[in-house]
Amino acid sequence: MRFVWVAMGSIIPTMSRRHRWVVSDRFFLISRRVLSRRGILPADVRRRHDGAMPNGRAAEERKPRAPHRYPNPTSVVPGGRCSTTTGDQRRNPEMLRCMHMKNLFEPSAATEIRQRMAHLRPDSERQWGKMNVAQMLAHCSAWMEWAVGLKSRPRSLVGRIFGKVAKSTVLNEKPIRRNMPTDKSLIVSDERDFEVERQRLVEWTDRFAAGGPEKCTNHPHSFFGKMTPLEWATLAYKHLDHHLRQFGV
Repeated sequence: MRFVWVAMGSIIPTMSRRHRWVVSDRFFLISRRVLSRRGILPADVRRRHDGAMPNGRAAEERKPRAPHRYPNPTSVVPGGRCSTTTGDQRRNPEMLRCMHMKNLFEPSAATEIRQRMAHLRPDSERQWGKMNVAQMLAHCSAWMEWAVGLKSRPRSLVGRIFGKVAKSTVLNEKPIRRNMPTDKSLIVSDERDFEVERQRLVEWTDRFAAGGPEKCTNHPHSFFGKMTPLEWATLAYKHLDHHLRQFGV
């Protein structure tokens, strides 16, 4: 918990007023849940947390709110973009953002990535970061294994608090910022063969692009949480674009 408080102290001041409220509210709910399980939460607060309302009525008496009805975000045309822009899509900013960005379900975007990978060389120099080019290719292949559902990681506590807000700052038209933190399981520190890793990444890229939304993972992202296939495809393109720019292609 101490680490989370330190992280909040450094991240929250950089957020907008609306995002500060959302993050603070989520952190309060999760903290209350943790303290309740450890028996630290005061008895009166614990009773309200366990289901009783302040006025004595049971939580079951509360009328459930009707869920928002959005169209299926996985419905994409053969080119990869969402088919139409409806009123519900305009009310869902994440769907609207992904409609206008490149993603790996688009044949043109997948072809672009393959052509840029062909320009890499074993001695390509990095412009930032610590990995060499072969390690970068292995790192991207490990990430693509997440995208197709071959592997997955459990949600992190920090991701549960900040993930939704962070996703909205990554899934936009701007390139991913340099030196962003990554999951420990994706860090490659041993030496790899360049040609082997490049061919492996090409195969993973083709597999993801050819599979479409039906073959995309159903697991939540370890930091960003639940994502639609279109969001996975958009993030896959941005992730590959980020690391290819890292080595100047």
